[in-house]
Amino acid sequence: MKKFAMLGVLALSASVAFAQQPPAAPPTDPAQAPAPAEKSGDSKQMTGQVVSVDVPGKTITVKKDAADITGKTLAVDTAALTTLKSIYPGDKVKLTWKTDASGKEMVQSIEKDKSSAPNPQ
Repeated sequence: MKKFAMLGVLALSASVAFAQQPPAAPPTDPAQAPAPAEKSGDSKQMTGQVVSVDVPGKTITVKKDAADITGKTLAVDTAALTTLKSIYPGDKVKLTWKTDASGKEMVQSIEKDKSSAPNPQ
């Protein structure tokens, strides 16, 4: 019985020792190094079709083309919230957004394509 107890203690100590080993060093080859994160404040643009709008949640989901099944959901800044209220699924829009220091993407402006405006009757 003592042998089994000693074997259990030995196995437990070995697992603790391996768990505390430092992680492997990052690659020094520049080709293997991860790409630098995008600069915060750089604005991006995307033109596409609106999939959904969530005014209370301040988000918009837009897909680039018919092959894009899920689309991209972005948070909307308060400056673009007024425009968000007049956007509907199926509308064609041009979004401009920025990525903040924490990596969160925030839509700064929404431009509705004139061809998706309702026809006057």
